[in-house]
Amino acid sequence: SETSDMVKKIKSRLRIVSNIVDSPKSDDVGILEMQKAIQSIASQNPDIQIFEQDETRRVTESWAIILDASASMQGQFNDLKKFTMCLSEAAEELNSDKGSWSLSAFNNNFYVVKDAAESFSQQTKSRFGGVVSQGLSFIPDAIILTARVLQQDQNEKKYIFLVSDGQTLGYDGADEYFKEAIQLARRSDINVIGIGVKDSMSKLFTSCFSYEEIARTVSKFIRAYIAVAQEQM
Repeated sequence: SETSDMVKKIKSRLRIVSNIVDSPKSDDVGILEMQKAIQSIASQNPDIQIFEQDETRRVTESWAIILDASASMQGQFNDLKKFTMCLSEAAEELNSDKGSWSLSAFNNNFYVVKDAAESFSQQTKSRFGGVVSQGLSFIPDAIILTARVLQQDQNEKKYIFLVSDGQTLGYDGADEYFKEAIQLARRSDINVIGIGVKDSMSKLFTSCFSYEEIARTVSKFIRAYIAVAQEQM
């Protein structure tokens, strides 16, 4: 299926990227491999071989995936929800052993679908399947709540993946509050990657990109992850 293919693509590319970026310097790893990774992603060419380090060298990461389930998302909600499930499946394989990850959704309420200590069971997936698009959009509150949880985390790298159209609805001064929320996270060394938000909001995030169809969005996500990981080498 399309979803399972996208999951495989995310997992394979991110494992490669993590091994290249996080591994100790050696003759086999360096700029050439990073260029190959980017070239492979850009060209969608599976024949380009990329050196893959032992998985044990991957540093521990904490991912917090949060999906905007507000009414403003209705036009693209189903596609972004599908992408979020792809990302969750990849997170489970990449981070379940040494790192950690969580999955939440929000509108004017905040829903913990899977906390960092919980298994990604069929029950959890069914819980996520029941998330619908409705209500207001309290994006800054969702970011702040998620960042406060990650502040207690001891893993080496921390990410908030915000899947949203970036439209904050429900209170006055929303734009400034949005900016403050992301600054709070970034002061705590948490990378905030916006998925589906407008390019005009790029200065707020560690990285962000707009949504297209799912395959292109997966490629955009992988490029964003590479860029952020490379900056922190």
